[in-house]
Amino acid sequence: MSKSVYIVLVNYNGMKYLDDFMDSMHKQTYTNYKIVFVDSASTDGSAEYFKNTWTEAKTIIKKENVGFARGCNIGIEYAKRKKADYVLLLNIDTVLDNNLIEELVKYSEGERVVSPKIYSTRDKVDIWYGGGDLNYETGCHAQYHDERLEKENFDLCHEITFVSGCCMLIPIEVIKRMIAMLLQIVMSIQFITGFMLQDKTLINGKSVIRTVICYWAGARLEILEYSALRMK
Repeated sequence: MSKSVYIVLVNYNGMKYLDDFMDSMHKQTYTNYKIVFVDSASTDGSAEYFKNTWTEAKTIIKKENVGFARGCNIGIEYAKRKKADYVLLLNIDTVLDNNLIEELVKYSEGERVVSPKIYSTRDKVDIWYGGGDLNYETGCHAQYHDERLEKENFDLCHEITFVSGCCMLIPIEVIKRMIAMLLQIVMSIQFITGFMLQDKTLINGKSVIRTVICYWAGARLEILEYSALRMK
């Protein structure tokens, strides 16, 4: 039986994106998935529209705007309770290639964080994200765009140290290990204002091929095509 993927969507007034996004979801070749829709007090009716239209999904409506990070955490906690094998964090203003989930799961191999190549236009001309590097000392990152690499290099599976939050597939076991690590840090440090995980065995990636997503940036739809990236 295929592994279960719980797709976490955080929404705030995303009505204009829902139909295109869900249409691409229903065309996925990978079928063992569950959508967790976390709404942050939207005022455009998108939460009610989603809940009434896609009744097979889990809809969680918050009374306040919880933001993207906390919204993701809410969805991840639900996925953990349901014993998901993977969590897929996705921006709602995207359109997915039909084989996106299938390719990400294949390259993850149950132990790596994976992300695809992202185009910013429907004609798949401009690459918005093709991987990136994280500076473990400063916390800064550099994201690969068209001008950083030759076009053909974006179609190769490659290791990375920075993954875009727009789309990342995370094995649930990696999430559990990271939570355990955070608990150890908090228990050993009484006063903490911020810290950065530097366990490179958890934060390294490889790029996955032939999977596409479209991303709306501002008022225009951006199409994101992925070479899948998988974490070591």
